[in-house]
Amino acid sequence: MSDQVEQEVQRLNIQIGFPGKKVGYFDLDDKHWDAYLAASGQAAKSKLDAIVTSPQYQLLNNEKREDVIKKTVTDARKWAKNKYLFSLFVSQMDIDIPPVISEERAAKFFYFLLEKEEFKEASNDKKREYFISNLD
Repeated sequence: MSDQVEQEVQRLNIQIGFPGKKVGYFDLDDKHWDAYLAASGQAAKSKLDAIVTSPQYQLLNNEKREDVIKKTVTDARKWAKNKYLFSLFVSQMDIDIPPVISEERAAKFFYFLLEKEEFKEASNDKKREYFISNLD
């Protein structure tokens, strides 16, 4: 984070801990967790650098400032989780996306499936089978 962001976080006494080592239903090994930390940290940093120096932020009281910072960090972590969840699914389930289907389309289908309770509750073998058989 920028010096201004670090100073603001300290001034407001905001404790920003580390995110968990789980993305969706995948436990992250150290390599993937480091990548997740980097992605979420970079996303939070770029947003907070812009926010903390903005005139609108300067008009907020301390309580609102704290809310804005915490929400920005939470949103950055959600973004990073979504970014890694699909690639973890494909990697850990050993799925090859057919070349005729874009990765973006496959990812959208995966996130659509995550909204389905039966998909979330299915075994990994069933998730893999369902994803592959319905990907077209």
